[in-house]
Order: sequence, then structure tokens, then C-alpha cells
Amino acid sequence: MESMQLSAYDFVVLGIFLLFIGRGVWLGLFRQIVPFLALYVGYIVVSRYHQELFPFLDKISDNPRVVFIAAYVILFVATYLVTTLLGRGLAKVIQITITPWFDRILGAVLGFAKAAIVAVLIHMLLGTITAPDNQMLQTCTACPLLNEVTDATRQIIKDENIREALKQQKPAIALDAFKDMLSSKSLSKQEPAQPQEKSTEPDQAPPVE
Repeated sequence: MESMQLSAYDFVVLGIFLLFIGRGVWLGLFRQIVPFLALYVGYIVVSRYHQELFPFLDKISDNPRVVFIAAYVILFVATYLVTTLLGRGLAKVIQITITPWFDRILGAVLGFAKAAIVAVLIHMLLGTITAPDNQMLQTCTACPLLNEVTDATRQIIKDENIREALKQQKPAIALDAFKDMLSSKSLSKQEPAQPQEKSTEPDQAPPVE
């Protein structure tokens, strides 16, 4: 069985998950709900209603990618502030008692969910700004799974132009096909020309008259 080879990008993704899970264990469940709601609800709302909520952004830039990212940042901050205020208000009214160890377990689960959202958003953004022939998003071990989740996440966006703008750039020629083409050319150059076989039959003497 071949050993799994991790690229630098794989270690970045792994570091994101370890960071958020560790932070979730440290903070617990309730101190992470607000950032999680801001990440998740912010993306859902901006994917469906960014033009209705922020029509002025279309005048700032003609790039749908820039408009979407700007709308998401604005909505993330707004959602974070609103949920923080609501959380503090509910905390004064509702008292929830939970054992510390169970709170840390739930915090780790929520941290994993936050890491997944962040990793997918970063992967989506990198796919739109990196060169099509960049090996970073082609050879990593986690990329096939990230590509599937990113494609599903992108389908939530209502605007087709934004969905196309946020798609991962594809090279004009697939890397595998390009490698096969180069290998076939090198093999054709290395093959020597086969010598013509000499006839082993003896030369026939001319007929005697």
C-alpha cells in the first residue's frame, strides 16, 4: 500500500481543522455559536439575496466575484453584530446549564463545522484567483473532496454569472493529456529506425544460352 503524500496545501487545510477544533474545545459550544451563525447564515443569505440587499455594490465594480465577496463581508459583519446582541439579551433571560466536558465536546463538533466552511470558502476563492496550471489545487490529497463540496456550495448561489465567476479555472489542455502527449513524443524520438532485412537467398546466375 502506497503511503499518502500530503502537499503543502493539505497541511494548510489540516491546520485549519486543527485550529478550529482546538479552539472549539477551549471555548466550548455557546461562545462559538455567534461566529458560526455569521459564517453560515451570511453565506446563505448573500447567495440568494445579495442584489436585493446591496444593489449599490453593482455600481462599485463590474466584476461579479468582487461584488459577491464584498456583499458577504458586509453581511458577515452585520450578522455577527446582530447575533451577538441577541445572544447577550437571551443570556440574561434564559439560563442553560451544561456540564463542562459536554460543552467542550459540542464545541469541538461546532469547531469542525466552522473549519469545513472556512476551508471550502478558501478553496473556492483560490480556485478563482490562481493560474489554471497551478499544481497546488491539482495534486493535493484533499482536493477531490474539497472540489465536490465546493461545487455543491456554489450551487446555492442564485446568480448564474456569480456561479461561473467563482468556478475553478481549468487549463486549456488537461495536465494528464499534456503529459501523455509529451511522453508519446519522447518515445517516438527514442525509437531507432529499424534496418532493412537483407535477402539471404543466393544470387541466381544468368541463364546460359
